[in-house]
Amino acid sequence: RDRSVSRGLGDVYKRQGFATTGKQKGLVLLAEFPDVPFTIGSKGHFEDMLNSKNYSENGATGSAWQYYYDNSNGRFDPEFVVVGPYTLPHERSYYTANDDELAYEMVVDVCRMAYANGIDFGPYSEAGVMRDVFVFYSGGGEADGSDPEGIWPHRYLSLIHISEPTRH
Repeated sequence: RDRSVSRGLGDVYKRQGFATTGKQKGLVLLAEFPDVPFTIGSKGHFEDMLNSKNYSENGATGSAWQYYYDNSNGRFDPEFVVVGPYTLPHERSYYTANDDELAYEMVVDVCRMAYANGIDFGPYSEAGVMRDVFVFYSGGGEADGSDPEGIWPHRYLSLIHISEPTRH
């Protein structure tokens, strides 16, 4: 299995990340486990939750965009481009085995699916590092206690080879 996620890149890791001023686009990939479908809504729901003004569903007090825009006094104006959902090739238990040891493969899998469906990662990458790509996955998260079988949220510095290997 291809495990082309780089780790331990020191200074490169420190320099990469979501910009905190100006207009910035982030790519959000919706990853759905075949055995645990999304229950909170459609792609449009995620677009609203991330980008709309005065978002208030489920007791929210604004969207992700509004949080960053308001707390930066208008200096940071992010836009989250939502794509998917893509049904992952493995059930959730595959990715969560051994304390989420294979969670990074979920990221690789959903990136490859998005690429195969025409998503251009170029605008979200710098020097071969995807810096502004976020994965929202179906099911509850382990960190918030809503699902002990869920995945603990991660942050990866990813150098993922998402295209198909060249055949000779």
